[in-house]
Amino acid sequence: MSDTINCFYEFGPFRLDQTEHQLLRNGERVPLTPKAFSTLLVLVSRRGRILGKEELMREVWPDTFVEEGGLARNISALRKALDDTSDASRYIETVPKIGYRFVADVKEVVPEANGEFVLERYAKTSVVRLEEIDTAAAAQTKSGHRFFPGTRILTLGLVLVFVGLTLAFAYGWSSRRSKKAAVTPKTTAIAVLPFKQLGSAAEDQFQGLAMADALITKLENLNQVSVLPTSAVRRYVGSTGSGAELGRELGVDAVLEGNVQQTPDRVRVTVQLVKVADGASLWAAKFDEKSTDILAVQDSISEQVARALTPKLSEEDKRRITKHYTDNADAYNAYTKGRVILEKKTIDEATLALRYFQEAIDKDPNYALAYTGLADAYYVLGEKYPALAYSETMAKSRMAAEKAIELDDSLAEAHLSLALVKFNYDWDWPAAEKEFNRAIELNPKYTPAHHEFSHYWMAMGRVDKSLEESQRALELEPLSVKMNVHLAWHYLFARQYDEAISQCKKTLEMSPNYIRAHNFMGVAYVQKSMYAEGIQELQKAVGLKGDGMEAMEKLGYAYAISGRKKDAFRILRELQETSRHGYVSPFDRAVIYAGLGDKDQAFYWLNRAYEERNSGLAFLKTYAQLDSLRSDPRFSHLIKRVGLPE
Repeated sequence: MSDTINCFYEFGPFRLDQTEHQLLRNGERVPLTPKAFSTLLVLVSRRGRILGKEELMREVWPDTFVEEGGLARNISALRKALDDTSDASRYIETVPKIGYRFVADVKEVVPEANGEFVLERYAKTSVVRLEEIDTAAAAQTKSGHRFFPGTRILTLGLVLVFVGLTLAFAYGWSSRRSKKAAVTPKTTAIAVLPFKQLGSAAEDQFQGLAMADALITKLENLNQVSVLPTSAVRRYVGSTGSGAELGRELGVDAVLEGNVQQTPDRVRVTVQLVKVADGASLWAAKFDEKSTDILAVQDSISEQVARALTPKLSEEDKRRITKHYTDNADAYNAYTKGRVILEKKTIDEATLALRYFQEAIDKDPNYALAYTGLADAYYVLGEKYPALAYSETMAKSRMAAEKAIELDDSLAEAHLSLALVKFNYDWDWPAAEKEFNRAIELNPKYTPAHHEFSHYWMAMGRVDKSLEESQRALELEPLSVKMNVHLAWHYLFARQYDEAISQCKKTLEMSPNYIRAHNFMGVAYVQKSMYAEGIQELQKAVGLKGDGMEAMEKLGYAYAISGRKKDAFRILRELQETSRHGYVSPFDRAVIYAGLGDKDQAFYWLNRAYEERNSGLAFLKTYAQLDSLRSDPRFSHLIKRVGLPE
């Protein structure tokens, strides 16, 4: 950081002394690394302003390439130092997908020339509002100031500009820092709502969501447009709320909504782009085409929406949003139906989706995306079906993913599908890492790749890398319940139990009955020896509708480790009964026996898990509930058999 002013910044019980390069709390020094201090100094000196990650990294690491993980670690360290880890941030606010902002009131204290007293300049943090940004952007555009690339801000204005003496004074910049204001290209956040399906039977209602999913896939390729994923809008299927209302609920700038009606020979689509702030229509159109022209309709919609959101649409942008993976409308319809159905990831849905993906391939044998769907459906079936079918379904998943890559090596989805098999079943760690990296290289905004890559790094014992990928996934989908609870999963496996509990509480605010949030929070309490609280949360998870079985093993372990052995054996009997008509993981039973202190039974079931290549064994190095077994030579031998690096 350059051109700093010699002054103190005071906020709460803290004093930030940039001359001595130290942070004090009630006069006591708070230990910080030099880079963490520099990060805090940048945030405080520009309090109230949203600072993008790129801008922060340029300031803290000038002329040095640094990945976002370094910044994330600094922010995490600062929050701990400031005791700012509660749900409501008092000092450092995270602005999803953008960066950070210092929000506390700050008093800037500047020594006078004689050094005998100080001048208190201002004590109130000025937070820039979106409407102020829009006004400033308009003024800057008229003045003809030059544009420079930088931080992305969620507004519908053309650019974000911080100019003028008023803002310069508010941020405490002296005349020595007078420079041309940097202009930041905007990033517009939009949601594509499920289209309302008109005049169709109930079983065909998927088409409206499929239309939204197709447009999301196209528009997410634009650099200056941030599009919510299908998982974030799925719950609005059949919703009667207005687009502006739902957009405000989702926290976006604009909403694309419409109706679709399909007959055997025609497709009719009515669509409009709505500005969330005032409900004004930014663009609208009607299409009445042959059913075989559905792909052309989607191209036209996505291109016109892109032009309404982006001042200049490059040829590369146009190419990306109009790219077809098949020109066969029937194959496309079968694929999209399979994708929508597979979202639920149950045995029945995966089986049905499998048939649609195969239908798509039958109609277009060169349809690479359909092969990725086939790979993913087989993967889900392998995870859900009994062990006897596991090797067969995983082999088919691998073959389908490899075929997709053979047809189109540029598909991030295909490389992720192959990475999952390499990681969870083949235990081919180098190949898995290669495929994960390739998927992210092809599509850096592909959330599932970051999500799954974090699992890989945790299995390898690289907690730092796992956190980077977990945070990136959440930045890409901040409203996703799944990505929010996934961060809790990371903290749980990283043994940061307070952080895991806090993140689970945030997730439950979004979805009070989300099983995994209760599940992970229960485990975190148990690991903190807060057995009553942990058992209560796990009982909630088991009792909720859905896949409550995934919490049974955790509850059994909680009973065992807390001394309630009769209850633990009752859980084991229930699992045994379930295994007579369904699949029960041997890994789950091993964990309960570890909690009971029965090492022989624990290793018996771990060996059973090894025989069927149970995916839980990938986490042997980091699974805390197995700590009681680590000193046993059999555990080291098992790690070597699985092939995990030392």
